[in-house]
Amino acid sequence: MTSDIIVIKNFFELTTSELYEILKARFALFAMEQNVSILTLTALCNKSSN
Repeated sequence: MTSDIIVIKNFFELTTSELYEILKARFALFAMEQNVSILTLTALCNKSSN
Protein backbone atom coordinates (compact mmCIF):
# COMPACT_ATOMS: atom_id res chain seq x y z
CA MET A 1 0.00 0.00 0.00
CA THR A 2 1.38 3.39 -0.97
CA SER A 3 0.86 6.47 1.12
CA ASP A 4 -0.18 9.65 -0.62
CA ILE A 5 1.29 12.90 0.60
CA ILE A 6 -0.70 16.11 0.40
CA VAL A 7 1.38 19.22 -0.17
CA ILE A 8 -0.20 22.64 0.23
CA LYS A 9 1.34 25.41 -1.87
CA ASN A 10 0.65 29.03 -2.56
CA PHE A 11 -0.32 29.72 -6.20
CA PHE A 12 3.06 31.35 -6.86
CA GLU A 13 4.90 28.28 -5.56
CA LEU A 14 3.35 25.98 -8.18
CA THR A 15 5.44 24.84 -11.08
CA THR A 16 4.02 25.05 -14.59
CA SER A 17 3.49 21.29 -14.71
CA GLU A 18 1.75 21.27 -11.30
CA LEU A 19 -0.61 24.03 -12.42
CA TYR A 20 -1.30 22.21 -15.68
CA GLU A 21 -2.14 18.98 -13.80
CA ILE A 22 -4.52 20.84 -11.46
CA LEU A 23 -6.28 22.55 -14.38
CA LYS A 24 -6.49 19.28 -16.30
CA ALA A 25 -8.13 17.55 -13.32
CA ARG A 26 -10.58 20.42 -12.79
CA PHE A 27 -11.49 20.41 -16.47
CA ALA A 28 -12.06 16.65 -16.47
CA LEU A 29 -14.31 16.91 -13.41
CA PHE A 30 -16.26 19.82 -14.92
CA ALA A 31 -16.76 17.97 -18.20
CA MET A 32 -17.90 14.83 -16.37
CA GLU A 33 -20.34 16.74 -14.12
CA GLN A 34 -21.81 18.69 -17.02
CA ASN A 35 -21.82 15.67 -19.34
CA VAL A 36 -20.04 17.74 -21.99
CA SER A 37 -17.52 16.45 -24.48
CA ILE A 38 -14.08 18.00 -24.93
CA LEU A 39 -14.95 18.94 -28.51
CA THR A 40 -18.02 20.85 -27.33
CA LEU A 41 -16.02 22.81 -24.77
CA THR A 42 -13.29 23.54 -27.30
CA ALA A 43 -15.86 24.87 -29.76
CA LEU A 44 -17.39 27.07 -27.05
CA CYS A 45 -13.97 28.43 -26.07
CA ASN A 46 -13.09 29.20 -29.67
CA LYS A 47 -16.45 30.90 -30.25
CA SER A 48 -16.15 33.12 -27.15
CA SER A 49 -12.68 34.39 -28.11
CA ASN A 50 -13.94 35.84 -31.40
